[in-house]
Amino acid sequence: MSTQNEPRTVSPTQLGSYARCPLAYRYRFRERRRSLPSPPSLLGHAMHAAMEDNFRAKRKAHADLTTPELEDTFDRVWDRELPPDGAGARGTPEEFSATRELGYGMLAFFVAEVAPGIRPHLVEHRFRFTMDGIPVPVVGQVDVVDMNGTVIDHKTAGGRYPEDYLDNDLQLFCYSLGYTFVREGMRLREGQMPAARRLSPARVDVIIRSETPEAQQLEKIYNEDDVERIGGKMRRLAAGIFAGEFAAFWMTEEREEGWRTCASCEFGDTCEQNLSLDAG
Repeated sequence: MSTQNEPRTVSPTQLGSYARCPLAYRYRFRERRRSLPSPPSLLGHAMHAAMEDNFRAKRKAHADLTTPELEDTFDRVWDRELPPDGAGARGTPEEFSATRELGYGMLAFFVAEVAPGIRPHLVEHRFRFTMDGIPVPVVGQVDVVDMNGTVIDHKTAGGRYPEDYLDNDLQLFCYSLGYTFVREGMRLREGQMPAARRLSPARVDVIIRSETPEAQQLEKIYNEDDVERIGGKMRRLAAGIFAGEFAAFWMTEEREEGWRTCASCEFGDTCEQNLSLDAG
């Protein structure tokens, strides 16, 4: 039986949030709790906005923006999302200030080392598709689709991603599916999964946070095993969402050093099921 609380669509962000912790999903998407910014999360938002502005401009003018132009966007997002005097934030003023300075260095690195190699075809491209086993459409938007048809996502991180990251990441898989459905158009019936050989290649470009930023690039060409495995994961996650199963992740699943998941959670300061409170 459907309820008013059930989503009318589901996004890769929602599925990923549920995979990380069903209880945090409930806080964010059911109860609409306000999340608390941390220095890394605010940096990620500000960097993403600056990179989006760059590729939108580059798509029209075929040239990257300058570092000062990107800093303007970065500062606007930073000042908008950081609460006055840091009230309610997950970090000290000193931590936010130091991370902001790191961000300026990362923007300069992006302009010099990352952006020149990308020729954008589509930017923040919206998609919508149906999948057998998921009761509502899957929706989202891809950061960039390049001229070769590769879907690209940009990340900032404190360290390098595992080399097999894209073997399990459902966000990039959804991006690939979403763009493939747009590209294939009417050749696919509603709910039908395209053959793996038709899926757009996926890539994640990571800029690692440090005073001397580094870039990491991981690429993926999907096969039939990926379609079955990651598609199955999406269906299981959606089933949990629509069944209203919102227990804290550690109640049903053991994870090595699971307290770290709680320690980095945007709701960690208000969640009564936070493992990190007892980790010391």
